[in-house]
Amino acid sequence: MHQCYEDDGYLSVATANKETEYEILIEVTIIKPRSDMTYAEIGMVVWRWGFLCINSIDKESIFAHTVLKERDQVIAVNGVELNDAKPEQYAELVNVLTFDMTLTVL
Repeated sequence: MHQCYEDDGYLSVATANKETEYEILIEVTIIKPRSDMTYAEIGMVVWRWGFLCINSIDKESIFAHTVLKERDQVIAVNGVELNDAKPEQYAELVNVLTFDMTLTVL
C-alpha cells in the first residue's frame, strides 16, 4: 500500500458488504495527499437527486482509481450520516476533514 501512495500520491481502500441480494454497501477510504485539500480540489462532485449521490468523478482525481461510480448514493462520510444532506453540507464536511476520508455508498 505504501508503494501505491508513493506512485499515485494517494491511498484508497474499498470494502463491501454482500450479505444482501439487492443492496451492497461499499466503504472507500481515501488518504488525501494534502490535509488542506478542499471539496473543489478532490475531483468528485455530488448532487441531490432524491438523495445525495455522486454526479461526476474527474479522471485525474484521487477517486479515479476507486470502485466509486456516478450515481452511487452517498450514505455517510467518516461515519456522519448524510440522509437529508445537501451538496453544500457535504462540501463543508469534506473541507474540514484532514487526511483520511471514508465514504459509505450504496
